[in-house]
Amino acid sequence: MSSHKSNNPTTRREALRRVGNGFGMMAFAGLVNNSLSAAGALATPDGSVGYKLDHPQRVKRIIFLFMNGGLSTIDSFDPKPALDKYDGQPMPGGEVKTERKTGELMRSPFTFKKYGKCGMDISELWPSLGEVADDIAWVRSVHTEIPNHEPSCLMMNTGANQAGRPSLGAWLTYGLGTDNQNLPGYVVLCPDLPSTVGPPLWSNGFLPAINQGTFISDKIQTNPNAPPEPKEPEMPAKDKDGKEMKKEEKKVVVEKSFDPKKLISYVNNPKFELTEQRREIDLLNKMEGIKRTREGSDAQVEAVLKSMEVAYRMQTEAPEVFDIRKESEATQKLYGQGSTARGCLTAVRLAEKASA
Repeated sequence: MSSHKSNNPTTRREALRRVGNGFGMMAFAGLVNNSLSAAGALATPDGSVGYKLDHPQRVKRIIFLFMNGGLSTIDSFDPKPALDKYDGQPMPGGEVKTERKTGELMRSPFTFKKYGKCGMDISELWPSLGEVADDIAWVRSVHTEIPNHEPSCLMMNTGANQAGRPSLGAWLTYGLGTDNQNLPGYVVLCPDLPSTVGPPLWSNGFLPAINQGTFISDKIQTNPNAPPEPKEPEMPAKDKDGKEMKKEEKKVVVEKSFDPKKLISYVNNPKFELTEQRREIDLLNKMEGIKRTREGSDAQVEAVLKSMEVAYRMQTEAPEVFDIRKESEATQKLYGQGSTARGCLTAVRLAEKASA
């Protein structure tokens, strides 16, 4: 005697399509359409669902510089006069429990000066920045409840002390989208995958996978026979009067081993031509379309297919935008040597392509 039980249980959406000649699904589709219309949903160029903004969009692109292990705020833009008064004295209220032993209070070794009409305090480390002090929105109220490095990095990038929340870039691409469909809307530039936290700093969290950051290394590419990697610029030397001494400017040379195609892992497939890859992606899209019609859409599968589409288009556009050798000698000299300079120059090139 055969069993009438199916190995694949009927889903709710499938039941709506089958029961009552499908009128249940028609009603459901109408409700979904009304719900999306009420929410201001719009079809985006990549086929996903976007939403009308409550206010006109003025931001075109964002470059976020996160200095992991950077200098203290009390040495840059947030002086603490009380530290001058209590310099060298023990911390009031007892020792603070951190992962390392807490010493006495220490004042900043740098002097501060007020700049602009806003009267912003800027340390001697940034003398040129004072010229545009009134053009910068200064935020000095950011803080975290945990003094350890890893949770603080997470708090700065995701707004939470624990991993799992969407990052700043993920929220921005989720809310504003991207105009360039040939490059990722959210690009992360750093020399290596950081040992401190790492990918959770640019995670999409519970947002669609398409909103996760794409890691691109801006490390100086070397080979066994290449010369040593150029060092990051040091603090400018000063004379006895405290004035900066001019250093001999060196020409910025892009290493011979530099290859923009190597910046993104597996972006190029040597086994298949672009036309063959296009046919594969089209076939996958058709198969997913059949499944979508029968069982409904799957957000994870849709995100994977969109990632494949972006990866396919990146093969022609990415090498162009990441090839800093196309910049003039004057521009490369302006940014200087090292991975940080290279990352900043690459970020500008990405912004010009509307991918930031």
